[in-house]
Amino acid sequence: MKNLSLLFTLFLVSVGFSPVQAQTTLQGTKVEESQVPQVVKDAYQANFSAPVVRWELHSKSKNDKSKEKYVAVFKEGAQNARARFKTDGTYISSSIYLKATDIPQNIQAAAVAAFSGMQVKSGVKTKVAKSGQEFYKVHMMKPGVRQRGTFICDLKGQAITKEKMPAELSEDEGEGDGR
Repeated sequence: MKNLSLLFTLFLVSVGFSPVQAQTTLQGTKVEESQVPQVVKDAYQANFSAPVVRWELHSKSKNDKSKEKYVAVFKEGAQNARARFKTDGTYISSSIYLKATDIPQNIQAAAVAAFSGMQVKSGVKTKVAKSGQEFYKVHMMKPGVRQRGTFICDLKGQAITKEKMPAELSEDEGEGDGR
């Protein structure tokens, strides 16, 4: 059994697994607060009072630094939240991650009407900093199957297509559930 364990460990090392790689998540690369530009930390403090749980650095392109953004992960009450900033400190957007029970009834009703036979699983309320507009993304799931969908709407429950949503709203794409 010891030989099997040693063999497995050697395999992990040979394929390149290391503790450093564990710091890279689907959400981005975790960075120490000391690595976050002061202008970004100042912008966070100007907009939010909650302590930052962790900082992440996201990049859409490894070769294009202009596509980088810093993401502050924090708690808004009991809910997970994120705030996004350009490297120059410009506040992009913020999101609060919601359980199905925390999504307003009018938004849930609109999502269920748009996705017949599906149930509300969770959601995200995002505020675009530049315009002040707020939107909901409601994650839907069909019970018993792997069918999923996302309903995007304004605060009144009016559907918004991905093509018509503000570019800043897509800044949270691929960030997971905010943890």
